[in-house]
Amino acid sequence: MTLQLHYYQPGFTLVGGGYMPLKANTRKNKDLVHPNNVWIKDRVEKFEPKKNSVTLRSGDEITYDYLIICTGCQLRFDMIKGLPEALETPGVCSNYSPFHCEKTFKELSTVTVRANLVVKFRHAVRTVVLTILRKYVS
Repeated sequence: MTLQLHYYQPGFTLVGGGYMPLKANTRKNKDLVHPNNVWIKDRVEKFEPKKNSVTLRSGDEITYDYLIICTGCQLRFDMIKGLPEALETPGVCSNYSPFHCEKTFKELSTVTVRANLVVKFRHAVRTVVLTILRKYVS
């Protein structure tokens, strides 16, 4: 299955820090492919560099003059026992997933802004968190 959306993951830190909406880090993959290029939405099953060809999952063989391989990476939260379920609960968030990075800001805001605590300077925690975020974001 080919993903239809591209997420600019370095921007997720800004989303988690409340500085940028997720939408600003999201583009349609088809809009990122130059019009002179052909986007083949299939997986490579076999490389044959001596023949300058690749065989796709569909069985089609494609030849090339130049080959650029972009493997990308895939998040596998499912490989950590209990993490997929935990990410759906309050207080657990991740800046690595487009489905969870907006939750980071919400959770930090809950702790640092809406906490109903009796403390001398209740915004101190928020100040520390935002200072750390600013340091690593800029």
